[in-house]
Amino acid sequence: MKCSNCGAEMPNDAIFCVSCGSRAEKSPTETCKKCQMPLNPGAQFCNGCGEPVNHVTPAAGPACPQCAAPVAPDTVFCPNCGAKQQKAGQAFAPPPMPAQPYPQQPYAAPVQPMATPVAPPPYYANPYNPYTQPVPPAKPKARKKGLFVALAIILVVLLAFGGVYALFGRDIKRLVLGPKATYLSIEGKTMKQSAADLVADLAKYGNETDRPEKGGQVLDINVDLNEATLGIDPAMAAALENITIQNKLMYDNSEAKPRYFNQLGLLASDEPLLTMEAFYDTEQVVIGFPEILDQCLVATSDDLTNYLGLSGMDAATTGSAVSIFKSMLSLDLGIDEAKMKDSLNDVIDIMLDNIDEAEYKANQTLEAGDVSAKYDLYTVTVQEEGAKQMFLDIFKLIRDDEQFYNLASQMAVYGSMSTGFAEGAALTKEAYQTGLDDMISQLEAEDTSDNEFTMVMKVYVGKDDQVYGRDLTIESADGANQLRFQFAHPVDGSQEAFTVSLEADQQVYAYTSSFTVEDEKSTGKATITANGAEVAAISFKDLVSKTVGSTERLLGSMDITLENLGASADASMPVPTGFTFSGSEDGDKYLIGFGIPDWFSITVGQAEIAAGDVTLPTYEPDNLVSITDQAALSGLMTPDVQQKFMEIVQQLGLMQVG
Repeated sequence: MKCSNCGAEMPNDAIFCVSCGSRAEKSPTETCKKCQMPLNPGAQFCNGCGEPVNHVTPAAGPACPQCAAPVAPDTVFCPNCGAKQQKAGQAFAPPPMPAQPYPQQPYAAPVQPMATPVAPPPYYANPYNPYTQPVPPAKPKARKKGLFVALAIILVVLLAFGGVYALFGRDIKRLVLGPKATYLSIEGKTMKQSAADLVADLAKYGNETDRPEKGGQVLDINVDLNEATLGIDPAMAAALENITIQNKLMYDNSEAKPRYFNQLGLLASDEPLLTMEAFYDTEQVVIGFPEILDQCLVATSDDLTNYLGLSGMDAATTGSAVSIFKSMLSLDLGIDEAKMKDSLNDVIDIMLDNIDEAEYKANQTLEAGDVSAKYDLYTVTVQEEGAKQMFLDIFKLIRDDEQFYNLASQMAVYGSMSTGFAEGAALTKEAYQTGLDDMISQLEAEDTSDNEFTMVMKVYVGKDDQVYGRDLTIESADGANQLRFQFAHPVDGSQEAFTVSLEADQQVYAYTSSFTVEDEKSTGKATITANGAEVAAISFKDLVSKTVGSTERLLGSMDITLENLGASADASMPVPTGFTFSGSEDGDKYLIGFGIPDWFSITVGQAEIAAGDVTLPTYEPDNLVSITDQAALSGLMTPDVQQKFMEIVQQLGLMQVG
């Protein structure tokens, strides 16, 4: 037969190829020579009687040193046991296999003593050859495939969990925490962000340290008149239309004493005709007319108080007026932004802590104008006891809060505090706390059982956890609405709507608009109603808020039509039916247009003055005339001054000078 591996000829009873040493494939029909039982392929002994399959008698000629089977002189591998044959002169270590009775046991090779114990080398697992040869250990294969599979499984699980949480995370959180805790989390985040924005604006405009040291703005005002509607002379209308009213305001807060300069002028074709200048700081006011007078009028704060007193005004009132004027020049609310934000957050926490219940419903419709959308709805309830405790906790907090006191003491100068605080006077901390103690005492003595009510607010929340609608109702014990405030802003793609309404004392006022948004510009219509009757209709186009210079401005156009204004007493005079507004930009200049159709239109251009362009005038004492110096005042109106004034009037085209 032939070797299945290399194709070499070998004896029919050979177990191994004499050329390559590969094991010979036996026919499955081979039988035992002793009992004739079929042999399994490759069997060394018969399964029936134990007779060796190839019993070899040691030969006299060349024999295999492994099994003593006869081999040809040039044989490389033994045809019986497959052992590699040794050439002449080469030693073969393993001795011949001794005869053993059946069943044969594996031969244990003697272990040579070693100086240092080491692990034995691996052996071929060959049951037919007890003299197995050691082989070099195979390098372990890197289990890259298994590692990649494990990582892929982990990645899929993470992605799957992340996707599920992204889609259903809010639902999972709501199931775990409940609707009330979920609502409080959303509402707390929304309200505290609004509080942070409010404090940032207060600090920006109210803190002296946060305002620029120098700056200003220029306003140019022009009019376009319909002389027929207004009933004025066409020549006068043309003269007025040729005039530009310019107001330039500059300030300098770089020094301890803030200073302001205001210049109001009339220009014809950009040429100044008449100018009034006003310079003021916390100590004095200076007024001048540079085209007419060579000197300026000056009034100190005491002069103003006395002058107003001579006019019949109460001294306390005149003093308050001057005090307010001074405070306006040096307004500094002194807001610590971080601390004020923390104080407002404490108030918000008190409000949220006093919520009694919260219910949840998914996919509830929110409507406004022509737009509706689905949102999650949280309905929260506060009973009268909770509301009472809420206000008590808030009043007690702001009573001892330094930030609220600082803000109240600054605003008290302008009479903005509630009754019980002196208008226009400095607010001491004692007076501040006394006023709050009175309110706390009154509220603690209030018997809520005589005035039971429930505050119910429906809050519509989008998938982005933003609030898109609120409906706050205060209901009395008999179920009647005492107050209702609604806000809704549903969004459906590019379609949006907005509604704000207030119902109190059986009066209902509402603003509703429906519009489309494209490139952040809104175009649509709106109405203002009172008790269901339309008061005004508004159409707007391309409205957008944009920064012009350093200030947010409104761009776009609006047409406002007024309704139910009644008839004019003079049949010849038409009744204004609406207004127009437009906002646009011209470089760093902001242009505003507004007016009454068929009556007039006004255009205002506004440009900022950079700090480097601010220059305030200085005044010499000899050039100033006090308003209390009657003789000096009379000497100012000389014939030359009167002539200059008449020439300016003539240039304006308002009258002819003879």
